[in-house]
Amino acid sequence: MLNRRVLAGGVAAAMCATLLAACSSDDSSGEPSPTLGGKESLFTPPGTNLSFDESAVIKFSAGPKRQSTIDLKVTGVQKGSAKDLAEFDLNKAARDSGVYYVRATVRNVGHGDLGGAFVKLYAKVSDTLVVQPVIFGSTFGKCNYQPLPKPFGAGKRADLCMVMLAPDHGTVSAAEWRFTGSASDKAPITWEKP
Repeated sequence: MLNRRVLAGGVAAAMCATLLAACSSDDSSGEPSPTLGGKESLFTPPGTNLSFDESAVIKFSAGPKRQSTIDLKVTGVQKGSAKDLAEFDLNKAARDSGVYYVRATVRNVGHGDLGGAFVKLYAKVSDTLVVQPVIFGSTFGKCNYQPLPKPFGAGKRADLCMVMLAPDHGTVSAAEWRFTGSASDKAPITWEKP
């Protein structure tokens, strides 16, 4: 008999209402502004709307010793199916959710080592609801959300995939980078689904 795996932390932990600062990602680091060809380049401002495959340059902190600047790009939002998660023991709310895979790439364009840090995006379901990635208790081949490899220093690049569950057969209209700390009241950087 096939053993069914359980989602770590439950589906409720993967959902949160949008109160701008309620769902957030790390953003402040003290890292100097990135430079391109000797010229200072600006970080992507809060509230910027991007298309898929367009990059955002973001200060990233995963703690006092893991700070750098990243180039983050959402490459796609793919609709999945609850059947994709058949190997997991899902509750009714999860079975009734729309399943989406948010794919992105991240490149370390600063000087710090971010190895082992999670880069987290959020998925917009409506104007009042965003969801965060589901964390599995084991690997999930179709879309395996993992921390950045170690080491992850300057110039390193990684592909990311995050499973998002949109409640009540909902749909995901955008992926968002949300700010924390002193910038938690700022609008997210958004990649709109075409």
